Amino acid sequence: PATNLRTKMSKIERKQKALEREHQEEVHQREKEERKGKLPPSFLPPLPFFGSDVVFVGHIVPDVDSIASAVGAAHLWNGTALRAGHLNAETRYVLERWGIAPPAHVRESYAGQPFVLVDHNAFEQRSKLLQGDQIRGILDHHALSEEPTSVPQPVFVDIRPWGSCSSVVATKFLEHDVWIPSPLAGLLLSGVVSDTLNLRSPTATRWDSKLLHWLARRVVWQHPRKGEPILGSDLALDQLNAAIDELAHAQFQAKANLTHMSLEQIALSDFKRYKLGRSVGLSKHELEVGWGTIETVEPFFSQYAERDIAKLVGT
Repeated sequence: PATNLRTKMSKIERKQKALEREHQEEVHQREKEERKGKLPPSFLPPLPFFGSDVVFVGHIVPDVDSIASAVGAAHLWNGTALRAGHLNAETRYVLERWGIAPPAHVRESYAGQPFVLVDHNAFEQRSKLLQGDQIRGILDHHALSEEPTSVPQPVFVDIRPWGSCSSVVATKFLEHDVWIPSPLAGLLLSGVVSDTLNLRSPTATRWDSKLLHWLARRVVWQHPRKGEPILGSDLALDQLNAAIDELAHAQFQAKANLTHMSLEQIALSDFKRYKLGRSVGLSKHELEVGWGTIETVEPFFSQYAERDIAKLVGT
Protein backbone atom coordinates (compact mmCIF):
# COMPACT_ATOMS: atom_id res chain seq x y z
CA PRO A 1 0.00 0.00 0.00
CA ALA A 2 2.82 2.43 0.80
CA THR A 3 4.39 1.79 -2.63
CA ASN A 4 1.03 2.36 -4.35
CA LEU A 5 0.56 5.62 -2.42
CA ARG A 6 4.00 6.90 -3.46
CA THR A 7 3.25 5.94 -7.07
CA LYS A 8 -0.06 7.82 -6.98
CA MET A 9 1.57 10.90 -5.44
CA SER A 10 4.33 10.81 -8.05
CA LYS A 11 1.72 10.76 -10.82
CA ILE A 12 -0.12 13.71 -9.26
CA GLU A 13 3.11 15.66 -8.82
CA ARG A 14 4.06 15.03 -12.47
CA LYS A 15 0.60 16.16 -13.56
CA GLN A 16 0.88 19.33 -11.45
CA LYS A 17 4.29 20.14 -12.92
CA ALA A 18 2.94 19.58 -16.44
CA LEU A 19 -0.01 21.89 -15.70
CA GLU A 20 2.36 24.51 -14.32
CA ARG A 21 4.55 24.35 -17.45
CA GLU A 22 1.45 24.59 -19.65
CA HIS A 23 0.25 27.62 -17.65
CA GLN A 24 3.63 29.37 -17.96
CA GLU A 25 3.78 28.68 -21.70
CA GLU A 26 0.29 30.16 -22.15
CA VAL A 27 1.29 33.29 -20.21
CA HIS A 28 4.51 33.71 -22.22
CA GLN A 29 2.67 33.17 -25.51
CA ARG A 30 0.04 35.74 -24.59
CA GLU A 31 2.72 38.28 -23.64
CA LYS A 32 4.54 37.58 -26.90
CA GLU A 33 1.40 38.13 -28.97
CA GLU A 34 0.66 41.35 -27.05
CA ARG A 35 4.13 42.69 -27.90
CA LYS A 36 3.59 41.84 -31.57
CA GLY A 37 0.21 43.57 -31.56
CA LYS A 38 -1.74 40.39 -32.27
CA LEU A 39 -3.64 40.78 -29.00
CA PRO A 40 -4.84 43.97 -27.33
CA PRO A 41 -2.56 44.95 -24.44
CA SER A 42 -3.55 44.15 -20.89
CA PHE A 43 -4.47 47.30 -18.99
CA LEU A 44 -4.06 45.61 -15.60
CA PRO A 45 -1.26 47.42 -13.76
CA PRO A 46 1.65 45.24 -12.64
CA LEU A 47 1.99 44.05 -9.08
CA PRO A 48 3.45 46.85 -6.94
CA PHE A 49 7.05 46.51 -5.81
CA PHE A 50 7.21 46.57 -2.02
CA GLY A 51 10.94 45.96 -1.68
CA SER A 52 13.14 42.88 -1.85
CA ASP A 53 12.91 42.23 1.91
CA VAL A 54 9.23 43.04 2.46
CA VAL A 55 7.32 41.19 5.20
CA PHE A 56 3.58 40.48 5.38
CA VAL A 57 1.95 40.58 8.81
CA GLY A 58 -1.59 39.97 10.08
CA HIS A 59 -3.24 41.30 13.23
CA ILE A 60 -2.12 40.71 16.81
CA VAL A 61 -4.64 37.88 17.38
CA PRO A 62 -3.90 35.79 14.28
CA ASP A 63 -6.49 33.41 12.88
CA VAL A 64 -6.40 31.11 9.84
CA ASP A 65 -7.32 33.87 7.38
CA SER A 66 -4.67 36.21 8.76
CA ILE A 67 -1.90 33.59 8.53
CA ALA A 68 -3.02 32.24 5.14
CA SER A 69 -3.14 35.76 3.69
CA ALA A 70 0.36 36.54 4.95
CA VAL A 71 1.81 33.28 3.59
CA GLY A 72 0.02 33.66 0.25
CA ALA A 73 1.04 37.29 -0.23
CA ALA A 74 4.64 36.47 0.74
CA HIS A 75 4.74 33.80 -1.99
CA LEU A 76 3.22 36.13 -4.56
CA TRP A 77 5.60 39.03 -3.82
CA ASN A 78 8.68 36.95 -2.93
CA GLY A 79 8.61 38.29 0.61
CA THR A 80 8.40 36.81 4.10
CA ALA A 81 5.32 35.99 6.17
CA LEU A 82 5.43 36.86 9.86
CA ARG A 83 2.84 36.57 12.63
CA ALA A 84 2.03 39.10 15.33
CA GLY A 85 0.67 36.72 17.99
CA HIS A 86 0.22 33.12 19.09
CA LEU A 87 -1.31 30.58 16.72
CA ASN A 88 -4.70 29.18 17.68
CA ALA A 89 -5.59 25.49 17.46
CA GLU A 90 -7.35 25.75 14.09
CA THR A 91 -4.40 27.55 12.50
CA ARG A 92 -1.93 24.97 13.82
CA TYR A 93 -4.15 22.20 12.43
CA VAL A 94 -4.39 23.86 9.01
CA LEU A 95 -0.64 24.51 8.70
CA GLU A 96 0.10 20.90 9.60
CA ARG A 97 -2.54 19.59 7.20
CA TRP A 98 -1.09 21.46 4.23
CA GLY A 99 2.53 20.91 5.24
CA ILE A 100 3.42 24.58 5.61
CA ALA A 101 5.82 25.83 8.29
CA PRO A 102 4.37 28.36 10.76
CA PRO A 103 5.57 31.94 10.14
CA ALA A 104 8.05 33.33 12.65
CA HIS A 105 6.91 35.91 15.22
CA VAL A 106 7.65 39.59 14.52
CA ARG A 107 9.39 39.72 17.90
CA GLU A 108 11.96 37.22 16.64
CA SER A 109 12.37 38.14 12.98
CA TYR A 110 11.37 41.75 12.37
CA ALA A 111 14.27 44.18 12.06
CA GLY A 112 12.78 47.30 10.53
CA GLN A 113 12.00 45.90 7.06
CA PRO A 114 9.25 47.33 4.82
CA PHE A 115 5.94 45.68 5.71
CA VAL A 116 2.45 45.12 4.32
CA LEU A 117 -0.55 44.60 6.62
CA VAL A 118 -2.93 41.78 5.77
CA ASP A 119 -6.42 41.10 7.12
CA HIS A 120 -6.60 44.36 9.10
CA ASN A 121 -6.16 48.08 8.79
CA ALA A 122 -6.91 49.32 12.32
CA PHE A 123 -4.01 50.77 14.29
CA GLU A 124 -5.24 49.01 17.45
CA GLN A 125 -4.91 45.61 15.77
CA ARG A 126 -1.44 46.26 14.32
CA SER A 127 1.70 44.98 16.01
CA LYS A 128 3.46 47.90 17.68
CA LEU A 129 6.79 46.18 16.95
CA LEU A 130 6.43 47.24 13.30
CA GLN A 131 8.22 50.43 12.33
CA GLY A 132 5.40 52.74 11.24
CA ASP A 133 7.27 54.64 8.52
CA GLN A 134 8.10 51.35 6.77
CA ILE A 135 4.51 50.51 5.81
CA ARG A 136 4.17 49.77 2.10
CA GLY A 137 0.62 48.47 1.72
CA ILE A 138 -2.61 47.05 3.13
CA LEU A 139 -4.53 43.98 1.90
CA ASP A 140 -7.83 43.59 3.71
CA HIS A 141 -11.54 42.79 3.57
CA HIS A 142 -12.74 44.76 6.62
CA ALA A 143 -14.35 48.19 6.69
CA LEU A 144 -11.93 51.05 7.09
CA SER A 145 -11.39 51.56 10.82
CA GLU A 146 -12.31 54.75 12.68
CA GLU A 147 -8.60 54.93 13.48
CA PRO A 148 -6.79 53.19 10.63
CA THR A 149 -3.06 52.73 10.52
CA SER A 150 -1.51 56.04 9.50
CA VAL A 151 0.77 56.08 6.47
CA PRO A 152 3.55 58.66 5.93
CA GLN A 153 3.33 58.42 2.13
CA PRO A 154 0.94 56.98 -0.49
CA VAL A 155 0.88 53.18 -0.29
CA PHE A 156 -0.83 50.34 -2.12
CA VAL A 157 -4.22 49.60 -0.54
CA ASP A 158 -6.58 46.84 -1.68
CA ILE A 159 -9.67 46.46 0.51
CA ARG A 160 -12.53 44.45 -0.97
CA PRO A 161 -15.97 43.69 0.52
CA TRP A 162 -15.54 39.93 0.51
CA GLY A 163 -15.75 37.24 3.14
CA SER A 164 -12.02 36.73 3.68
CA CYS A 165 -8.64 38.30 3.06
CA SER A 166 -7.57 34.96 1.59
CA SER A 167 -10.05 35.72 -1.21
CA VAL A 168 -8.27 39.02 -1.86
CA VAL A 169 -4.85 37.34 -2.04
CA ALA A 170 -6.09 34.43 -4.18
CA THR A 171 -7.60 36.93 -6.61
CA LYS A 172 -4.15 38.49 -7.06
CA PHE A 173 -2.85 35.12 -8.29
CA LEU A 174 -5.74 34.99 -10.77
CA GLU A 175 -5.42 38.59 -11.94
CA HIS A 176 -1.71 38.30 -12.63
CA ASP A 177 -1.64 34.73 -13.98
CA VAL A 178 0.68 33.47 -11.24
CA TRP A 179 0.80 29.71 -10.68
CA ILE A 180 -0.34 28.69 -7.20
CA PRO A 181 1.24 25.55 -5.65
CA SER A 182 -1.16 22.94 -4.28
CA PRO A 183 -0.25 23.34 -0.55
CA LEU A 184 -0.66 27.11 -0.78
CA ALA A 185 -4.00 26.68 -2.58
CA GLY A 186 -5.04 24.47 0.34
CA LEU A 187 -3.97 27.05 2.91
CA LEU A 188 -5.85 29.88 1.17
CA LEU A 189 -8.85 27.54 0.81
CA SER A 190 -8.77 27.00 4.56
CA GLY A 191 -8.65 30.77 5.05
CA VAL A 192 -11.82 31.22 3.00
CA VAL A 193 -13.53 28.31 4.76
CA SER A 194 -12.63 29.66 8.20
CA ASP A 195 -13.63 33.30 7.75
CA THR A 196 -16.83 32.60 5.80
CA LEU A 197 -17.84 29.62 7.99
CA ASN A 198 -17.74 27.51 4.82
CA LEU A 199 -19.78 30.13 2.93
CA ARG A 200 -22.51 30.22 5.62
CA SER A 201 -21.48 33.59 7.07
CA PRO A 202 -23.55 36.65 6.04
CA THR A 203 -20.28 38.23 4.86
CA ALA A 204 -19.70 35.47 2.28
CA THR A 205 -20.15 36.52 -1.36
CA ARG A 206 -20.58 34.77 -4.69
CA TRP A 207 -16.96 35.59 -5.47
CA ASP A 208 -15.84 33.79 -2.29
CA SER A 209 -17.76 30.74 -3.49
CA LYS A 210 -16.10 30.84 -6.92
CA LEU A 211 -12.66 31.21 -5.38
CA LEU A 212 -13.37 28.40 -2.92
CA HIS A 213 -13.93 25.97 -5.79
CA TRP A 214 -11.10 27.39 -7.90
CA LEU A 215 -8.69 26.74 -5.03
CA ALA A 216 -10.22 23.33 -4.19
CA ARG A 217 -9.58 22.10 -7.74
CA ARG A 218 -5.85 22.75 -7.19
CA VAL A 219 -5.66 20.79 -3.95
CA VAL A 220 -4.71 17.12 -3.51
CA TRP A 221 -7.54 15.28 -1.71
CA GLN A 222 -8.26 11.67 -0.80
CA HIS A 223 -10.51 9.82 -3.22
CA PRO A 224 -13.87 9.30 -1.43
CA ARG A 225 -14.07 5.58 -2.33
CA LYS A 226 -10.52 4.43 -3.05
CA GLY A 227 -8.85 6.45 -0.29
CA GLU A 228 -5.93 7.36 -2.54
CA PRO A 229 -4.68 10.86 -3.41
CA ILE A 230 -6.44 12.66 -6.24
CA LEU A 231 -6.27 16.17 -7.62
CA GLY A 232 -9.38 18.25 -6.98
CA SER A 233 -9.82 18.95 -10.69
CA ASP A 234 -10.32 15.18 -11.22
CA LEU A 235 -13.21 14.97 -8.73
CA ALA A 236 -16.86 15.36 -9.63
CA LEU A 237 -18.48 18.52 -8.26
CA ASP A 238 -20.45 16.68 -5.57
CA GLN A 239 -17.28 14.86 -4.48
CA LEU A 240 -15.36 18.13 -4.38
CA ASN A 241 -18.06 19.78 -2.28
CA ALA A 242 -18.04 16.80 0.10
CA ALA A 243 -14.24 17.11 0.46
CA ILE A 244 -14.57 20.83 1.24
CA ASP A 245 -17.26 20.10 3.84
CA GLU A 246 -15.05 17.48 5.50
CA LEU A 247 -12.18 19.98 5.64
CA ALA A 248 -14.50 22.61 7.15
CA HIS A 249 -15.74 20.16 9.80
CA ALA A 250 -12.17 19.21 10.75
CA GLN A 251 -11.18 22.89 11.01
CA PHE A 252 -14.18 23.79 13.15
CA GLN A 253 -13.52 20.80 15.41
CA ALA A 254 -9.92 21.92 15.88
CA LYS A 255 -11.05 25.49 16.54
CA ALA A 256 -13.77 24.50 18.99
CA ASN A 257 -11.67 22.26 21.22
CA LEU A 258 -10.53 24.86 23.75
CA THR A 259 -11.50 22.83 26.79
CA HIS A 260 -7.95 23.13 28.13
CA MET A 261 -8.40 26.91 28.44
CA SER A 262 -10.29 29.07 30.93
CA LEU A 263 -13.28 31.15 29.78
CA GLU A 264 -11.14 34.29 30.00
CA GLN A 265 -8.46 32.76 27.79
CA ILE A 266 -11.09 31.58 25.32
CA ALA A 267 -12.73 35.02 25.13
CA LEU A 268 -9.37 36.71 24.58
CA SER A 269 -8.21 34.21 21.94
CA ASP A 270 -10.11 36.14 19.24
CA PHE A 271 -10.51 39.52 20.91
CA LYS A 272 -10.29 42.86 19.09
CA ARG A 273 -10.51 46.43 20.35
CA TYR A 274 -12.36 49.16 18.50
CA LYS A 275 -12.66 52.88 19.12
CA LEU A 276 -16.03 54.46 18.38
CA GLY A 277 -16.38 58.20 18.32
CA ARG A 278 -18.26 61.20 17.03
CA SER A 279 -17.69 64.92 17.13
CA VAL A 280 -20.20 67.34 18.65
CA GLY A 281 -19.13 70.90 18.04
CA LEU A 282 -15.52 71.18 19.10
CA SER A 283 -15.63 68.20 21.44
CA LYS A 284 -15.04 64.61 20.48
CA HIS A 285 -16.80 61.77 22.28
CA GLU A 286 -14.94 58.47 22.18
CA LEU A 287 -15.76 55.00 23.38
CA GLU A 288 -13.47 51.99 23.31
CA VAL A 289 -15.16 48.62 23.02
CA GLY A 290 -13.87 45.08 22.81
CA TRP A 291 -15.35 42.15 20.94
CA GLY A 292 -14.44 38.54 21.57
CA THR A 293 -15.84 35.84 19.32
CA ILE A 294 -16.28 32.28 20.55
CA GLU A 295 -17.29 29.62 18.05
CA THR A 296 -17.89 26.11 19.30
CA VAL A 297 -19.57 22.85 18.35
CA GLU A 298 -20.55 19.70 20.16
CA PRO A 299 -19.26 17.90 22.13
CA PHE A 300 -17.19 20.83 23.40
CA PHE A 301 -20.10 23.23 24.06
CA SER A 302 -21.60 20.82 26.60
CA GLN A 303 -18.23 20.61 28.34
CA TYR A 304 -18.02 24.41 28.59
CA ALA A 305 -21.57 24.56 29.90
CA GLU A 306 -20.95 21.95 32.57
CA ARG A 307 -17.53 23.26 33.61
CA ASP A 308 -17.71 27.04 33.38
CA ILE A 309 -21.01 28.57 32.33
CA ALA A 310 -22.96 26.98 35.18
CA LYS A 311 -20.47 28.51 37.65
CA LEU A 312 -20.96 31.96 36.15
CA VAL A 313 -24.73 31.89 36.62
CA GLY A 314 -24.42 30.34 40.07
CA THR A 315 -26.15 27.02 39.37
